[in-house]
Amino acid sequence: MTDSKRRTKDPIIVFGTGRSGTTIISEALFRHEHLAFPSTYDERFPGRRSAAYMRWVFDNCLWRYAGKKRQINGAGFFNRFAFTPGESYEMWSHLCRNEVDFSRGFLIDERLSKQTRQGAVAFFESMLRKQGRRRLAFKITGPSRMAFLLDLFPNARFIRITRDAVPTISSWLKVDFWQSKGRHRLWWQGAYSTEQEQWAEAHAERPHMLAALQFSKLMEVADREIEETQAAVLEVPYEHFVQAPSEWMNKMLNFCALDHSVWIDRYMENNPVVQRDRPGGELFSTRELNEIQETLNKKWK
Repeated sequence: MTDSKRRTKDPIIVFGTGRSGTTIISEALFRHEHLAFPSTYDERFPGRRSAAYMRWVFDNCLWRYAGKKRQINGAGFFNRFAFTPGESYEMWSHLCRNEVDFSRGFLIDERLSKQTRQGAVAFFESMLRKQGRRRLAFKITGPSRMAFLLDLFPNARFIRITRDAVPTISSWLKVDFWQSKGRHRLWWQGAYSTEQEQWAEAHAERPHMLAALQFSKLMEVADREIEETQAAVLEVPYEHFVQAPSEWMNKMLNFCALDHSVWIDRYMENNPVVQRDRPGGELFSTRELNEIQETLNKKWK
């Protein structure tokens, strides 16, 4: 299939550090009637192309049940079964066939073999057809993985969600995932210098400092990949989005060459975004705040 005929030729990829507003923003954007996306069903049944048909159970000519972001708005019983966007790392692991570690890798210089790459693209082409939509969209968190993703989708458009470091780090430290994955070690792999790895090992019992190092590395690598790839990227600061969500949603739609959508409007009306960030002094002690800033500003050899 030539690039001009590929339905996946210009996907929309939302990315950010995690706990940065990516879910709130992407779930609203992905309500656009033209967009297909990996779902929570792809997490449960990785690699099973028929999972895309579940879209029609919840999203058809009679009704559209979008579900809600559980952490913010609460959710009813049926929310757990809704066809909602998911990062679907089990799906990515299946598609990458152990050639790369998609969930933990920065993937700076890593690429899939031609056969595996073609298989992954074919999977997403099938997803679009089975969901009955025109264009692919998905969200990832952690490393930007831009060069890797551009190898799959050369004309991808990226929306980068950013959030201030201190509330992001505070949020990381509170979630179950971080408690078991990144609290006392470097969770993402493939971008740290020997000096940074040794520093992380020495500060393994200072989780706020370790988180600050990982946050700064995510930002550093994303900045570098944006510059090196010259990809189409729109940066959306979370703090700005919550102050003017409709304005920023219009910016994203224009950037992605998407028409206005009443379904996005309805979703945002039913799922209002609120600013929950507290001052840094309410999140960390003065000493911890100083240590976080020192880590974020540290110059490495």
